[in-house]
Amino acid sequence: MTIGLSLPANADDVVVSAPGDDRLHARAFAASQAEHAWKAAGTPLEERLDEYKRSSRCNDDPELDEPGIDQSCYIPPGIEITGPTCEDGPAIAPLWFRYRASVDSAWSTWEMLVGWSCPEHLLPPVDVDDLRVLRIAPPEVGVQPSGDMLVNKPAILFTAADAQAFDVDIEGFAVEIVAEPTAWEWAFDDGERLATDVPGAPYPSFDITHTFRTPMEASTVGLTTSWRGRYRVASDPLQKWRAIDGTAVTRSSSDPFDVIELRTRLTD
Repeated sequence: MTIGLSLPANADDVVVSAPGDDRLHARAFAASQAEHAWKAAGTPLEERLDEYKRSSRCNDDPELDEPGIDQSCYIPPGIEITGPTCEDGPAIAPLWFRYRASVDSAWSTWEMLVGWSCPEHLLPPVDVDDLRVLRIAPPEVGVQPSGDMLVNKPAILFTAADAQAFDVDIEGFAVEIVAEPTAWEWAFDDGERLATDVPGAPYPSFDITHTFRTPMEASTVGLTTSWRGRYRVASDPLQKWRAIDGTAVTRSSSDPFDVIELRTRLTD
């Protein structure tokens, strides 16, 4: 039996790079949702065609104290099984599943849907794909002085560094996601680029500057902003903020301006 999760479609205006997702979290969450739906159905024991149970081993039922070698999940007596150390509380035992074709059919052997997991895995997994679909507003690019720029004079660059919050629904759970800018890369029409870990500030700050060496018409400054995400689930009893692996980026550009060269003339 395979349990999967559907992921949202990509947004066209946001580019994302990510190291991957937490597959254990996805499996544990999907399995727990299936178990929850099964319990909620409340089917009488004699009418059940499937069953779930939480146990460190599949053969811990009283009638299976002497399981025999034909048990595919047999673990010899005396073997101690313990769960991992979790962030949000004690570990949760593996989830097992079995089924039968009809009420008169024999049960299948127990199959492990997911091994040891943690309380945090019962919350929906939020990954970089969920960050990707957010409509993160690209910050405006500020260039000073306004109007024409002079060659060989530093232009001041700056942008906003405000976080952006989003309320979304993931797998039926209310989730708050906050996207925060962390790095900025500036691109200039003269071919130069500049990476910074600060957003800059207007005059009189000179935190970020660029000096144009040749005249240009209708020049712009491009900006690529990198965003990291964090989230919390409304139903999480700990109300804990959790990091999202991976980085989203947005792109924006300044209004066009001319880069001019002032020449002095001698007059009588």
